[in-house]
Amino acid sequence: MANEIPNEAFVVRTANSVYRFGEADKDGARTVSRDDRPLEFTRCTILKLEMGEGMELRCHNAPYPRWYTTRVVSIETWG
Repeated sequence: MANEIPNEAFVVRTANSVYRFGEADKDGARTVSRDDRPLEFTRCTILKLEMGEGMELRCHNAPYPRWYTTRVVSIETWG
């Protein structure tokens, strides 16, 4: 079952990374960063967020359209 994607800032921990998302704008776009290993993009829209599944992002300022992660293990509020 898919999780509702929060509008406020939050953290997603996957099997091997930690992603920090800023507050969503009116179109659902938000800032994103990854702890320890920088991403090649800083703005995205979350297309899929489900515990136990991979997360899918639409990249707004990257040389590729989508980003896929390993299994989501936690979703926590942040900021």
